[in-house]
Amino acid sequence: MSGCTNCAAKGGINWLAAALQDAKWIGTSCARLDWPLRRPLDHYWRTNFYASFMDDPLGLALIDQIGVDRAMWSIDYPHVEGIFGSSRSSFRRVVEAAGEDGARRILG
Repeated sequence: MSGCTNCAAKGGINWLAAALQDAKWIGTSCARLDWPLRRPLDHYWRTNFYASFMDDPLGLALIDQIGVDRAMWSIDYPHVEGIFGSSRSSFRRVVEAAGEDGARRILG
């Protein structure tokens, strides 16, 4: 993908469900190793980070685990790796997956 300087930044959100699951296990392991954390690892995700996506049906299926307040939809127009031309269908999938209130948070 020559010329694509920001493709990885919008690689989707589906990977987050697995990462958050692993974070819970790692947090438990750290506690056993006497590496105390002030809060569970997923707390830091939910209070400090966001992830963007353009069209991610699997990520939307996992949105309850990822969090509607942590996901941000994007179109990336006019870049070629964007979803211009199919943004309406992607937009609809967000509404269908997250409901009207969740979609407002993700899309806004």
